[in-house]
Amino acid sequence: MTGRNSTKPCVLNSIIPLLLQDINALEQHIKNLLSPATPYIFNTLYDPYREGADFVRGYPFSLREGVPTAISHGLWLNIPDYDAPTQMVKPLERNTRYVDAVMTIPKGTLYPMCGMNLAFDRALIGPAMYFGLMGEGQPIGRYDDMWAGWCSKVICDHLGLGVKTGLPYIYHSKASNPFTNLRKEYKGIFWQEEIIPFFQQLQLR
Repeated sequence: MTGRNSTKPCVLNSIIPLLLQDINALEQHIKNLLSPATPYIFNTLYDPYREGADFVRGYPFSLREGVPTAISHGLWLNIPDYDAPTQMVKPLERNTRYVDAVMTIPKGTLYPMCGMNLAFDRALIGPAMYFGLMGEGQPIGRYDDMWAGWCSKVICDHLGLGVKTGLPYIYHSKASNPFTNLRKEYKGIFWQEEIIPFFQQLQLR
């Protein structure tokens, strides 16, 4: 396979073997949600409840039962979930790395939540998983899932619930237009610099 982009054959050769694996995204999300999370101390073998892993030396036994997992956040192969400026700087970049790991996002740490590959426990966190009103007629676009992620993470931390990220991967094949994205999200790029410190300092009672 040849073409103007000389990196394309290399990228495809790296990704195709992974796509041939039996990846069941729904099954992995369910596994993540049904196993506990460890938000209070980071386990250096990642998810200790997965087969072949456990708690490392020095991890307190009093915390090894973990807490209920409320959110399972998966990742992407091929086209990364970049903002418009990064898309423009790296138009040909593709993610070919498949990392066989799941980890709990520590308490007090926010993360950029993408709604493309996501599952959550409706009974635990459902009302908080509210995607902000964005798009036509709204001042900010492409931040609806980010808003939901920041809100739900702060609430999970307050309620003593866990958020996991990592597996499962999905194959993201359609890149959105970076110029269209910039028009939608440029206000949000400035807004996030103010709203993230707000969430970092927010104390729920």
